[in-house]
Amino acid sequence: AWMNEPPPVPPFGGNIGEDEPVNVRADKLRFTMELEFVQCLASPQYLNYLAQSRYFQEEAFIHYLSYLQYWKRPEYAPYIVFPHSLYFLDLLQQEPFRREIANPNYMEYVHKLQFFHWQFYRQNRLNQDQTSSSSSSSSSTEGSPALASSSSTTTAALNGQPL
Repeated sequence: AWMNEPPPVPPFGGNIGEDEPVNVRADKLRFTMELEFVQCLASPQYLNYLAQSRYFQEEAFIHYLSYLQYWKRPEYAPYIVFPHSLYFLDLLQQEPFRREIANPNYMEYVHKLQFFHWQFYRQNRLNQDQTSSSSSSSSSTEGSPALASSSSTTTAALNGQPL
């Protein structure tokens, strides 16, 4: 029944100390282990490994992935260093993605989309900010339309659009 509720959020400086009660140490350890696992999900190569190792065919593992959705809650999300892990956690709730990520070609495709998102995200945001500020003052747009178009497609693919 421990998987019904997530572990409590530890206070800052939440190192595991031997002088703490056993239940507090267990909660902190569980918090840390689940955080590390969720962040591993940011790696398409790791997702491919899990798929090829048939973890995604085990009902208990699928339930565990569903349980881990609590990391999207506001009190837990600040601990996530790799936000793509939450995006992939969402995708893993879908059986077609779990099936396709086992394919090395699809894994490589997802990895490339992730790379392009990282490569162009900042520039897209700057272009978007420029466009919104210049469209309110004039009708001209700045920046490279071709670059903005291709990188926007990549960004959209990793920000909620189906792969």
